Amino acid sequence: MRSVLLRIAGITLMCLAGSAAAGIEVHPLFIDVSRTDGAIRVSNSGAETAYVEAEIFEVFDARRPTQREARVDDPRQAGLLLAPRRLTLAPGDVRRIRLLNLGHPPADRVFKVKVSPRVGQAQSSSEVAVKVLVGYGVWVFSRPDGGRPQLRIRRDGRLLTLENDGSSFAELSVGRYCEAGGRCETIALPRVFVGGVERVELPSATGTLRFTVQPGGERIEL
Repeated sequence: MRSVLLRIAGITLMCLAGSAAAGIEVHPLFIDVSRTDGAIRVSNSGAETAYVEAEIFEVFDARRPTQREARVDDPRQAGLLLAPRRLTLAPGDVRRIRLLNLGHPPADRVFKVKVSPRVGQAQSSSEVAVKVLVGYGVWVFSRPDGGRPQLRIRRDGRLLTLENDGSSFAELSVGRYCEAGGRCETIALPRVFVGGVERVELPSATGTLRFTVQPGGERIEL
């Protein structure tokens, strides 16, 4: 996050890189609406009024080379509704965008809600503001009723391979990796979508990795 301020002939050009430069913060960035509705918390920590817009995109072939996104124009067809789509936040304001699950899909559906700040008016007639504002992408997941992952896990030295042959994606906890001497560290593990294959390089070939698979709470040690 950085701000570059250039003054040319009395004109101020402001280039702001990163969402936080606009004062907008979004939480959480991953939401599962399979069993309950969700909410995105949007706050304005900046000194100016922030204008925010939210749009839903469906993600196809998530985490594959063929991954693509399509904007959702009909919430009933997507089974996901958000409200409100536009927010105006004064400095210090906190608002929520509600996510309503309209029913269980026949198979996993993956969405990305793009929360983007919009440029307001310049503060004075002598100021020309050029703002590069980067929005947030909030991942939203909806599972089929009774959908479960079925992981095939292989370890070959430092290489961990995860394949999902089940009917829903696997959510993995943060892994805990411990060497024989007692030194431990945490490892970020990816989601594994249906039909997907994920590979993780471990710190060594001799340590022990422990993590939990959701839904189901299965504990893995290898």
